Amino acid sequence: MIAVVAKAQTVVSASVEFNYCFTTYSYDTLTVGCHFPYMWNGQSLSADGDYTATLTNSHDCDSIAHMHFITASWDNATDLGTIEICKGKSYQWTDATSQKGDTAITTAGDYTRVFTNARGCDSTVTLSTTMVDCVPEGALAGVFSISDDNGATVRQVYFAKGNLQYKTGEGFRLAEHQWDKVGGYNNTNWVDLFSWGSGKDPLRTSVTTSEQAYNFYDWGDEAIADAGPTGSWFTMTYDEWVYLFSTRSHANDLRGPARVHNVQGYLILPDNWPLNASNYPLLPNSNTPFLTNKSHANNTTFTDEEWEAVEAAGAVFLPQAGSVQSGSYSDYSSYYWLQESSGFSAYVATVTISSCSLSSTAHKSTLCAVRLVQVKP
Repeated sequence: MIAVVAKAQTVVSASVEFNYCFTTYSYDTLTVGCHFPYMWNGQSLSADGDYTATLTNSHDCDSIAHMHFITASWDNATDLGTIEICKGKSYQWTDATSQKGDTAITTAGDYTRVFTNARGCDSTVTLSTTMVDCVPEGALAGVFSISDDNGATVRQVYFAKGNLQYKTGEGFRLAEHQWDKVGGYNNTNWVDLFSWGSGKDPLRTSVTTSEQAYNFYDWGDEAIADAGPTGSWFTMTYDEWVYLFSTRSHANDLRGPARVHNVQGYLILPDNWPLNASNYPLLPNSNTPFLTNKSHANNTTFTDEEWEAVEAAGAVFLPQAGSVQSGSYSDYSSYYWLQESSGFSAYVATVTISSCSLSSTAHKSTLCAVRLVQVKP
């Protein structure tokens, strides 16, 4: 018999874990144009160069990041040059939400504004301004002195480009040409003759109450088509007309009767009109004198070409527009209303074929012409 003996054995099992570390690498290029320094992985970058940062990846191993850093200028500058601003007006920047500084410029100087461009960087805009005399809308180019405040401050004005006109449903406008005159009276069409101070009631043909007699409602306070802001025009006073005709430098030399487009009237020249040695006015770009004989309008008759040059230089022509008294129209002379009045009469500038005088008055119901002016800033 064979005996088989079984021997017990013990087996020990061992588990070994191998930890492999995977290091990762990254390579990037970054261009930055503004807002330095630029923060990258805890580093402050402000100069061109290659930068490295050691981080920890998801395997708890090193992650080596390489950065090629480039600086660029994305700021930009724009010079708008020089802008002319009309005296008394302002220049408004277009981007009022992001600008720094005032929103409007009203004086001459050099200005800088910093905006934000499309990349989020600074956009610097520079601008120079000069203040210039600008002819107001609806005005002639000439400048006329009408007072000097006892030698302290000279007050100057621009004249409207034509006599005042009105039509029901249309409102006020200025005549297209200085020689234009409607005359007569037809309140269903355009009229250019008005009773005194009738700005609020331009078709009024009678003055019967104290309100009508003593309250002057200036036509210049009303809206006038193509003549700029409402309220910018006014009717001159008696003293202002006297200063214009008699007191300003060379006052008597700068006015006289004339004929324009076959219309008789009275010519008034701006302050700076050139005179010859005999103090006669000279035609623009010429040594030809005019207003040498002031006895009759026919003595100073302009060709179309001459008048175009004279008007462009700022000359005022008051046409002999006539007047309506007691319902009757006459064009022998023409009255232009002034502001002052006394009772039921008011002062007028009287234009005839040979003169323009300031010594007359007219009943306030008389229909007379109106030529407005605007103060030069």
